[in-house]
Amino acid sequence: LPALGGVRARDDAASRANRWLAARGLPKMRPVDGVDQLHAILSGKEGRPKGLVLSTKSALKRVRGKLYKLVTGVQPYSRHLSTAYPNCSMYCAPSPGFLTDGPDFVDFKCVDRPVLFRGDPAEASRAKWDSDCGEEGCLFNLDDDPSEAMDLKAATCASAADKDAARAEADLR
Repeated sequence: LPALGGVRARDDAASRANRWLAARGLPKMRPVDGVDQLHAILSGKEGRPKGLVLSTKSALKRVRGKLYKLVTGVQPYSRHLSTAYPNCSMYCAPSPGFLTDGPDFVDFKCVDRPVLFRGDPAEASRAKWDSDCGEEGCLFNLDDDPSEAMDLKAATCASAADKDAARAEADLR
């Protein structure tokens, strides 16, 4: 919200540093990463009409008033839990060790080296509660399904919502 504070969305110190770096053949810093949201807040319009990249494996986009999320690749911590977790949900687990064994912390490091708690990759994946959306990805309608339980790409019916989802996916790629 730089406009609200009467300043520009530009880092002048970084611009000066970039000139210094370029003169020495060094890599430059990236520009300010953001979109001024004041107009969107005051007008009630979408602040990022082209979508929002959340990570290298996920993005959001609003299509015809519905918010969609596209996720690709392996996602850790993908287990759906009851609202009482970690209390009561572990007593109704579908299999032994389902909730009592994990999740393992994904980014645990010691001296900048990953620490693996399990040697077998399949066991490590299970313990991190991984799900694999593959290269094609999983597509979720966050307005109708905020818990991301229903992958629209896996659904077999071709409803109007599925067609909107397909358009959203095409726009996100």
